[in-house]
Amino acid sequence: MRYAIVIGCGKIGAQYDLDNENLTLTHAKAYFLSAKTELYKLIDTDIDVAKKVAKTYQCAFADKLSSSDIQKADIISIATPTEFHLEILELLHVNDYKGKIILEKPAVSKENEIEKLLSFHPDFLNQITMNYIRRFDRVYAKILYDLKTKIYGDIQKIEANIFGSLEHNGVHVINILNYIFQSKAKILFVSSQTVILQYENSEIIINILHTPYINFDLTVFTDKIKIVFDSLGYTCKTYKPQLSKQFKDTIVLQKISSESILHSYALDMIEAVIEDKKEIPTIYEGITDMKTIKEIQCWQ
Repeated sequence: MRYAIVIGCGKIGAQYDLDNENLTLTHAKAYFLSAKTELYKLIDTDIDVAKKVAKTYQCAFADKLSSSDIQKADIISIATPTEFHLEILELLHVNDYKGKIILEKPAVSKENEIEKLLSFHPDFLNQITMNYIRRFDRVYAKILYDLKTKIYGDIQKIEANIFGSLEHNGVHVINILNYIFQSKAKILFVSSQTVILQYENSEIIINILHTPYINFDLTVFTDKIKIVFDSLGYTCKTYKPQLSKQFKDTIVLQKISSESILHSYALDMIEAVIEDKKEIPTIYEGITDMKTIKEIQCWQ
């Protein structure tokens, strides 16, 4: 049994699924439900929040991480606001923490923090996994891997709709693109609402929606199939081209599957990290993704 600590009891740390038995989306619930971990302690600067969540999961709580916590923990999730990521990682690095770390996205947000992060010992960095949720759900991860290895043919175009900023929501798209193509993006156009990139021969359009509602859709067109992740990414639909029965010599898209995904990805995340599974997102990916975003921001 591995002792787990969650630093940060906000939305992704503990709140998203606290009152919903049908979802497992947070670090806290995943550690609590996993047969391979014991949720040992919750840390939050708001002690009342930590206490409330700890009562639900029957574990210890505190307002800061102690040296004894670091020595006891086998796996630590960092789910604080981004501006505190480097500070916590430095603390763990200085205390020669040997366990695994799951870091919320983005890894860091300032360029000087990226360089500082890269100065840490490689053995420490190699234990850090980025929590890009779409890389852990089994269905989602399988499709992304098949796109990467061209099982679905050559990608012609990808279109994404996101809300908020590139750093905090669009970074999921950037990670998917960098993972699939394994090459550097060429920036074609940037505005406050649209980013157009080119990876190899594929055009990428990212629409940034300034709306009051949460949105995340991703559509991939290949020469063999169309894949749509919609409903905030909780549904995956695949379409196959075929001759139309209504119009001669016309190709239409026929839906061949629709799957519900992401509802318990956090358990898949814990298992993947503990078992050192291949294809899970590393801190180096997190750094590459932030460098890509910084280039996009500078282009504008």
